[in-house]
This record gives sequence, structure tokens and C-alpha cells, in this order.
Amino acid sequence: MGTYYVARLRDEGLVSIYSDKKGIMARFFENGSWGDAQLLLEEALPSFTAEFDDSGSLCIFAQSRESDIVRISYNGTRLSQRTVLSGQSSNKYNMRVQQLQSGSLVYNVPADGSKFKLIMQSAEEGGWGEPEEIATAPALPGHDGAFELQLINKGHGLVFYSSENNVIGYKEISPTQTCEFIPISRPGEIVLDCSFLTLQSGVYVVYVIANLFSQRLLYRRKVSEKFSEPIILWEGMRIEKPMISEINREIWAHWLFGENLYIAKAEESNSPHEATPKAAKLMGSAEVYTQKFCKRPVVASYIVSGDGLRNIYVDSARPWDVQILPDVLPTFYPIMRSAEPPMQDEKAMPPELVNSDYDRKLQFMTMHAQKLKEENEKLKTLIEKKDRV
Repeated sequence: MGTYYVARLRDEGLVSIYSDKKGIMARFFENGSWGDAQLLLEEALPSFTAEFDDSGSLCIFAQSRESDIVRISYNGTRLSQRTVLSGQSSNKYNMRVQQLQSGSLVYNVPADGSKFKLIMQSAEEGGWGEPEEIATAPALPGHDGAFELQLINKGHGLVFYSSENNVIGYKEISPTQTCEFIPISRPGEIVLDCSFLTLQSGVYVVYVIANLFSQRLLYRRKVSEKFSEPIILWEGMRIEKPMISEINREIWAHWLFGENLYIAKAEESNSPHEATPKAAKLMGSAEVYTQKFCKRPVVASYIVSGDGLRNIYVDSARPWDVQILPDVLPTFYPIMRSAEPPMQDEKAMPPELVNSDYDRKLQFMTMHAQKLKEENEKLKTLIEKKDRV
């Protein structure tokens, strides 16, 4: 199993970061298409994490073949790397490292059997402080690591993992405090896969459980003191790659079933007496996604400062081929910088591009996005004028 990220850079550019047999790779989106692959760390283990640091530089934490934890940084002009933690184990294992805040890391090391210890460790003057154990946990179902850390704000986050009795949940943590475990699934439920979304408004989760003859996809949210009751989004023999994200300020669930991708959008409660925040929503009925979609999808992480979107789909054979988002966010791809004026109508696409390859179609789509962006700005101005009146 590989790891996949797509990051939005400070200049609004995009970079795809993924693992393959060579190591950790990167491709930058430039001039309307994805560039050639660049090798960031040779023969690295396939599990890595990517995020932005306090200065806005892209940081990648990867495990070298010597089991060192290497931090790769990109500040917009150059790549650099250094070893952060040396030789945590002589055994090769799936280690994940995430940054709670600058100088404070959360990572996992092997424990007894197939379990891991989740560790929080902060830098001190002259080195690292004593490691603090957060929990002992098996691998997180459906994930490429033992845990997933999502930030509420700088230095304050939720670490999601599976407890020793196989209940998925989270602990709220900071460099100075670790809170009690908050369960999401229930004892006895066999969780096969899960997806989490942490926003200022609350915590949103979808997860697949196994029944005797089928599987169920459940949705829960926590916008007040406790989680809502589970809502069954789907039931069938094989539910795969569930995903929950915030797109255009709405909560969406996606999952694969059979040959189709299904989607469900969160909707407001119909009860006029329910005094819940606007973010407390119920999932609507499921629909089949009918737009472009690949045959080999995998869940990737999309990272951009200040955006609630956490998860996206990409093509496993082309991890830079982002699915769904270009359909719902017309300006997802950066606008081409060209001396030629953008095309004025989608119908004006040259015939030679109609059946062309992926990259050439992508160039047209990025040019057409400029027109959509201008129209959206005009509409926004009209609405603001109307509101003032």
C-alpha cells in the first residue's frame, strides 16, 4: 500500500507526492500540465506524511531504508532534507510521523505482537525531551499507518487510532496534555475502514463495519458534547474506500460499491425545533457519481493551509490525476500563464483536443477555468451590491 498527497503551495501551484518502488516521488503542476517525476528520497519506506510548517513551507516526514526519520522541506524555490530521528528500530515497519506543532512530533514504534505504541515527543534545548506514550494500538483499519493526526489549531489536535479492543476513536492532545479516549465505533463492531474530518465546527466520521452477511457504511458527527447516533448510509456485500470531506463548505461522504462511486451530501435537519448549530447535519440519500472517474482509485490527502478538505481520490497508476474535485471546483487547477487570451467558450475546444490525451485536455480545462473564475467574481459583486441595498 502506498501513500498519496496533493498539496496546494503558497503560489497556488500544486504538487503531487507519492511513493513507488523507487522511493518518495514528487510532480509539480506547471504551465497547464504535470511535470516529470522527481525523486525526493531513494528507497524510502512507502509510508510518509506531508504538511505545511509555521512558515508555509511544505514538510515531508519519511522513513529511510536505515529506519531514520527524514524531514524533507520545500520553501517554494528549493528542496532540502535532514535527519530528525535516527534509527528508531533495526526492523522495517510502517512508521508514521506527524507534527503537532513546530518541534513536537507524534509517531509510532513497534509494541508486542502486531501493535504499536503511539509516542509524542518535543524538542528541547540541546536535543529531544522524554517521549510520552499516548496509547498502545493496532493498525488503524483501512489506513497506511497506526494513527492519523488532524489539527484543530496550532499545537492542538486529535489523534485517531484503534484501541486495544478494536474500537476506533480519538484522544485530544497538546504538547502538555493528553485527554481521555473518545470512542466512535462500538465494542463488538468489526471496523474495516474509516475516514475522519476535523473542523472548527466538529468531528465528522464515516466507517465500514462487517455484519454476518454484508457490510454497512455508518456516519457519525460530534458538534456538541457527544457523538450523534450512527446513520446507515449504505449496506451491501463490499463497501470500499470510504471518504469524508468538506467541499464548498458542505460535508460530503463518498464510497465505492461494485463498479460505482456513491456520494451523499449532508443536509439540514427538517425539525424546526432542533436548536443545533448549522454544522450539525444529517446525510442525504446516496446518489451515483456520474462524472469522470478512474478505474483504480485510491484515497489521498489534500493539504492546503486553512482548508477543511482532507481527503480526495486519485488514480493509483497516476497519483497526480485528481478525481471529482476538478468537476466541483472549476478553479482547482492553477490558471495557465500564457500570452494568448483564454478561450471564450467551452464549445470552442479545438477538435484535435477532443480525443487527445489527459494532459492536453487538462491544459484546456485550466484555461477555461479563468472564464469561470471571472464570472464568479462578477456574480459575487452583484450579490454584495444587492445585500447593501
